[in-house]
Amino acid sequence: MVEQFGAQRPAQDMETKIITVLLIENNPDDVQFLRAALRDTARVCFQLEPARNLKESLARLARGGVDVVLLDLALPESSGMDTFHAIQGQARDVPILVLGAADDETLAINAVHAGAEDYLVKGRVDSPLITRAVIYALERTESRKALHKAEERYRGIFENSVAGIFQTTPEGTYLDVNPALTRIYGYGSREEMMSKISDIARLLYVDRNRRAEFIKLMKEKDVVRDFEAQIYRKDGSIIWISENARAVKNARGEILFYEGMVEDITARKAAEEKLRFSEMRFRSIWQKSFEGMRLTDEQGIILGVNPARSRACRRRS
Repeated sequence: MVEQFGAQRPAQDMETKIITVLLIENNPDDVQFLRAALRDTARVCFQLEPARNLKESLARLARGGVDVVLLDLALPESSGMDTFHAIQGQARDVPILVLGAADDETLAINAVHAGAEDYLVKGRVDSPLITRAVIYALERTESRKALHKAEERYRGIFENSVAGIFQTTPEGTYLDVNPALTRIYGYGSREEMMSKISDIARLLYVDRNRRAEFIKLMKEKDVVRDFEAQIYRKDGSIIWISENARAVKNARGEILFYEGMVEDITARKAAEEKLRFSEMRFRSIWQKSFEGMRLTDEQGIILGVNPARSRACRRRS
């Protein structure tokens, strides 16, 4: 039986949220009390669905559409935490508020630790208390769901990024690394890499002073951008990396850990070195050649001449 109660809202008020409350209670007097106690607010209208036993309750939960459960643990065929666990298994992520006939601290603690949103003593709840408890339970559940989704998105980026991602302590140990970073550094798994590199300055950086410079920049600016360094891979080979990182702090401004991204720039550094060598070789030939040379643009305009060409021009003049 579905009962909508409290102040009636106009049907056209689309901003009013209807909250479906499954009340699992076999005492008619308690059902009547809770029916009267739950009150609509300016934005919420409660819809009560009583269930008298465990079988009826599980069947209703299986159909879905329940927003919150008010649960009396003493049912005809079940009692105590056995009742809670049975309902919790079917309710999944629906918040459960436990209703107790007595102020049983042990039962209350056990219920909350097992996942109940709250433990309310029937004889001590009034209308504002039960209404707030239901609304707060829903708000906490929605916040957890939003946080869980955000964590799932972050974990998806973390696991699938082509860039290496890390979290380290200021002291120089890894808190977490993603698969891309383990591949860049030549390790088979994050567990292996985190266990092998127990001191980043000593075991990772070719020049240990680079870690100290990294930390110094973090303390001064809270961020490090394009921080280049040479590091040892697992097999002992050396590669170049570029790091972008930030300091994560607590409310007191104390650094908790560093987190950031790593890019393997070994190929780029090799290309830069080849270019630098080519430029040096060209400059050497340009400067030392006995043959006169000139540099022109596409239109034939002279952009420069080498010393030999300059000397030849002076002799002819």
